[in-house]
Amino acid sequence: MSNIFRGDICKTCFILAGCILLLLVCSAGGADLPTKQAKQPAAASEAKIEPGGWGKVMETAKKEGKLVIYSALANRPRQAVSKTFKGKYGIDLEWLSGQGSAQVTKVETERRAGIYIGDVMMAGVTSQSLFKEKGFLESMDNVLMLPEVKDPKQWMYGKLPFVDNERMMISYFIHAGSSVVINTELVKEEEIKSYLDLLAPKWKKKIVMQDPTVSGAGNVFFTINILEIMGRDFGYKLARQEPVITRDKRLSLEWVGRGKHPLILAPDTSFLGELTKAGAPLKHIVPREGTYSGGGSGGLAMLNRAVHPNAAVVFINWILSREGQTIMAEAQPDQSVRLDVSTEFIDADRRIYPNVKYIDSDAEKYLKGRLDSINLAKEMFGL
Repeated sequence: MSNIFRGDICKTCFILAGCILLLLVCSAGGADLPTKQAKQPAAASEAKIEPGGWGKVMETAKKEGKLVIYSALANRPRQAVSKTFKGKYGIDLEWLSGQGSAQVTKVETERRAGIYIGDVMMAGVTSQSLFKEKGFLESMDNVLMLPEVKDPKQWMYGKLPFVDNERMMISYFIHAGSSVVINTELVKEEEIKSYLDLLAPKWKKKIVMQDPTVSGAGNVFFTINILEIMGRDFGYKLARQEPVITRDKRLSLEWVGRGKHPLILAPDTSFLGELTKAGAPLKHIVPREGTYSGGGSGGLAMLNRAVHPNAAVVFINWILSREGQTIMAEAQPDQSVRLDVSTEFIDADRRIYPNVKYIDSDAEKYLKGRLDSINLAKEMFGL
């Protein structure tokens, strides 16, 4: 067989392979390439809030029919909110769950590719601030519409619950920060009246403490209760008490409840009520110097270039209404910053009391200083 003949056969095979590939693509419905599909959400992100007031916004929101929420909420509040909101407005909620830092990376990658998916963020203020720093959030000035939402008298401290001056971040929950929980069979209440009492020699190597080098109650306690309230010198003295540092939120409280350790600093109080109801001899004490307050996961923000902006407006106004806040507070459970929402279902250890000094841990100056406090905690406690 000549080289020319072999070449003709190769060309024929190549043409046949191409035809087969083309037939396979056509049989699949002639689908566009992924790059073309990825551009579709970008066009949708150009949608705007409907002018003409609440009625027009709600009408367009129902046509949008859907809302995508980046969230760190647990399953129970997500389900409660989705069921009621869908029944009231006919709008489906899609939840994209994850930690704040991971979600920031995800959104940043998507937007570089021209992809816009989310509309609203429901997460703690720390996570919100990460989104704000990247330029992903929208001002709420034109978003809040309902009179019961815009009325400052409906909110604690007589003002709308914005965290930042640009009015992009809202914190609608508030709870008392954890400070000291004791085993009442091993520690008398009068033994811990001040944080200075923790420095007594009898507590050396016996104190459990949530890790102050990671985001959470341990770091907030370190930033506010130790650095802000008591000062660095106290922090170094406390470190010399050689506390047992842990990241296990539940197990650390169980240790104290079982008497393995007499007391714990910065525990996760969401487990405290459960354990005390089960009979554990645990009691939360706030020393006379005070503690912090915070919104936990009760944060709310709207993304700029939202895909479903009108549905986002309706949702934000509803979730900040008395009805929305009652559903959220009961499902969480946590105390709403709205004054007309009951607190009867909130554990006593998480409520805000008028005779206790609280420092707002969600204030921007503390959020911006978290990285510095983490580095200092590593140095101070040798972690």
